[in-house]
Amino acid sequence: MKTKVKQNKVGKSKIKSILFVTIISLVLLVVLRIIFNLGLLYNLLCVMRTVFNGIRLIVPLIIVIILFKNHDVNIFLKIFRCIYWYVIVFIIYAFLSGAAMYSVEIFVPYKHGDIEYTEWKPILYLYPEKDMDVKVNIEHPEYLMTTYPKYNDGWNVHVLKDGSMYDINNKYYYALYWDEVQVHKVDFREGFYVTKDNAIEFLEDKLSIIGLNDKERNEFIMYWLPKLEDNGKSLVYFELTEEVEKYNKLDIKPVPDSMLRVIIHIKKVDKKVSIKEEKLETFNRIGFSAVEWGGTLYN
Repeated sequence: MKTKVKQNKVGKSKIKSILFVTIISLVLLVVLRIIFNLGLLYNLLCVMRTVFNGIRLIVPLIIVIILFKNHDVNIFLKIFRCIYWYVIVFIIYAFLSGAAMYSVEIFVPYKHGDIEYTEWKPILYLYPEKDMDVKVNIEHPEYLMTTYPKYNDGWNVHVLKDGSMYDINNKYYYALYWDEVQVHKVDFREGFYVTKDNAIEFLEDKLSIIGLNDKERNEFIMYWLPKLEDNGKSLVYFELTEEVEKYNKLDIKPVPDSMLRVIIHIKKVDKKVSIKEEKLETFNRIGFSAVEWGGTLYN
């Protein structure tokens, strides 16, 4: 009898250990995903989530086996109890793990499969000083969604002085386009408050300061003006080259003499918001230049 009681205590101790490890693992998972969801170990964390989901199915069964392995009862009753308790433990465990994953999912408003994103529209212009072959690679091609032309281990194009691009089949493009998974968000600690009524003037002014030329500025405004007008009231932050390069670099060969990357972040608001005005730097085009613009929307 004492041996059986002792075994039961050992079993309970093991269960407590498993539960403790499980809870700590859930907490660490949430913390790690919050910290690294902005880029550095994003792919590793996706793998961790896949492994975690697999373990989630196994752990309740292990717990049930430990619970009943020392019970001297009829085999049919044992099977029934195992099934009964497995269902109970699985529901509890699934609830806890689901809550942990949801606490991370709420940070991002949109989803593309199992990857969180908001709307992007990067487009890249190239302006060489002479006709040349150019290869463009994105540091994280796994973030790419739609691309035009198709991104096959990078883009290889022949670029003329006027910016016209031709692929290996002599097909013409005026720019390179892609949609990108969002792995980076801004906090809008600074930026601009923009209304529907002043959106055109705002974009024309700020894009001129940043350094987009007439064509780039027109195309930018044609795409993003409707978003600002639909919002009515918005917070806007311009993310420029140095910031953008931190989480997804462009590798262009030959290396441009000057490069501008402009990402507009737009967040809808319900009322006027006081925000510290962002100081914008002006881009100077020198030699072979590359210019990219894009944006992302926030609920």
